[in-house]
Amino acid sequence: MIHTHVAPETMVAVSLETTGLNPLHDRITEVGAARFDYEGALLDTFWERANPGIPIPEHIRKITGITDEKVAEARPPEEVVRDFFVWAGPEAWLAAHSGEFEAAFLCAATGGRDDADEDRCVLSTLRWARWAELGTPNYRLGTLLEHIHSEIRVWPLHGTLIGAQGVVDLARFLLKRSYADPSHAGVKDILVFRADRMHALSRRVNAEWERRRRPPSGYGGRTFAPAR
Repeated sequence: MIHTHVAPETMVAVSLETTGLNPLHDRITEVGAARFDYEGALLDTFWERANPGIPIPEHIRKITGITDEKVAEARPPEEVVRDFFVWAGPEAWLAAHSGEFEAAFLCAATGGRDDADEDRCVLSTLRWARWAELGTPNYRLGTLLEHIHSEIRVWPLHGTLIGAQGVVDLARFLLKRSYADPSHAGVKDILVFRADRMHALSRRVNAEWERRRRPPSGYGGRTFAPAR
């Protein structure tokens, strides 16, 4: 956890689509983001598809609706993520539902460099919602958005833009549970104590995938890739 940073006046909610769950092998296919303030107002949006350079698995195509044909003319993830960070700004804090997932894939698209200029503070609404004990059947973003009666207010209706707006609405709801007035100075304290560094999250995720890839101690047989 971070205790030495000051939260900015606005944040950037980000949502990704990818070819799978493993940032060591899979790639980004779409980036959607929304800049917002602590009142939950949407100030600006970013959206772009990316060509992962590898086939999109059939089960992923069914989930996301993103096909190889739809990304054939798109730029590679490295260029899309680079422009996303330029749009977000060097001081931007990111909010994402998983947090770890987005951090790992964004870092992978930058080559995994521990460059301070590319690092960001990341707030996970999933971890925050679990801490808040909302009493929902699960903590999937869709379930939580139904619980708080969130309504779509972005256009066009791309999946990652809708996801980013959902993160905005959930963050706003969680802030309201802590402070009736989201302009209260204590809001920034909450954000600081619920944020992690993007590179630290990425290293944690990558280490877990590396661990899954290694065979058990003393195992002399074939190594299988982790299930996705």
